[in-house]
Amino acid sequence: MFHAERIRNIIKENPIEDINVAVSLGAAVIQDKDESIDDIVKRADSGLYKAKNAGRDRVGWIQ
Repeated sequence: MFHAERIRNIIKENPIEDINVAVSLGAAVIQDKDESIDDIVKRADSGLYKAKNAGRDRVGWIQ
């Protein structure tokens, strides 16, 4: 999760052509029970919506 938070901060602290940008990210942990990349992406997508619902400009973490 620390890498996702670092990416979010870099984006927030570096305006693009004087436009402030914020980002929400979803992150997921790879688990032994995962059968495909789709399983991981679905959890990361849930994390993204968790971040957006919590107020945006943050990282949503799903294990």
